[in-house]
Amino acid sequence: MGLKSIFVDTNYFCGLYNSADTLHLKSKEIFEKFKKTQHKLYTSSFIVAEVLTVLSQRIGKKSSIDFGTDILSQENLIKILRINTKIERDAFVIFKKIKSKNFSFVDALSLALIKKHKINLLLTFDKQLVNLAKTNNIKILS
Repeated sequence: MGLKSIFVDTNYFCGLYNSADTLHLKSKEIFEKFKKTQHKLYTSSFIVAEVLTVLSQRIGKKSSIDFGTDILSQENLIKILRINTKIERDAFVIFKKIKSKNFSFVDALSLALIKKHKINLLLTFDKQLVNLAKTNNIKILS
């Protein structure tokens, strides 16, 4: 059996880098499991942008820069997927189908990338994204 591929969402990274976050311990626990097993980890450039912004606003620029330094220097551990026009269009189709005004276009981009790259699992703590992923037969790691 091959390596499992996992797409990592914003709230996991925020939990990992923010010790005051309610998801910090759970995020660290998952991180420790990742160190013991082999997985192909993916995220998107939009997720990286969200995390940089959230960390900077919530806990300060230093944590944001620490995250940016870590993720941008570890492409061998986690691949950052870039968005192209086809992915944007696929994501917009997903975005239009969702009735909730609170559904993020970044989440639609994530779902489009997961489908395009045939990624096995989604690591997120976002309940709305979990429900949508399940309806699209995407397995959740949380």
